[in-house]
Amino acid sequence: MDKNEHFYLGTISRKFSFKGEVVLQLNPELDSLPEHLESVFVEFEQKRIPFFIEFTKQSKKNSYRLKLEDVDNEEDAQSLVHKDVYVLRSEIDIDETFGLTDLIGYTAFDQDDHEIGEITNINSQTIQSIFEIKTDSATVLIPVNDNWILDIDEEHQEITLELPEGLLDLNN
Repeated sequence: MDKNEHFYLGTISRKFSFKGEVVLQLNPELDSLPEHLESVFVEFEQKRIPFFIEFTKQSKKNSYRLKLEDVDNEEDAQSLVHKDVYVLRSEIDIDETFGLTDLIGYTAFDQDDHEIGEITNINSQTIQSIFEIKTDSATVLIPVNDNWILDIDEEHQEITLELPEGLLDLNN
């Protein structure tokens, strides 16, 4: 199966119960877990293994409790922690609206209109997504935080960020 047929759904952040439940930290590009999802693929050593879903329940805003078939105890659940989860693109309706990955290639500016650099990647493999911004001298990492985004100018491909004082200095 071609990996391009898969969509990154999120990462299993922790086990939830002694009955084999896990918590899925949802991909920040999604508002919610797609409805009527019957199965997912969990990545083990660059291979995606299918699992049927017994049930899901929203835990917090961007996290869901999952019970996967044949994952029946703490040990089984622990083996899934920090694993990426995928779904077949054909099984979900991905909204074609503007998403985080659309910001790749944008020029980032701070609140004083000083250029920070170009967004070269959005790292969504961590619990909080991170902008990777190439400056003249290095690549800086800035957590994606809605409160820090002042403006997104799609026409000029620019984003303006209001960053806490000293954040850029931490990257040096």
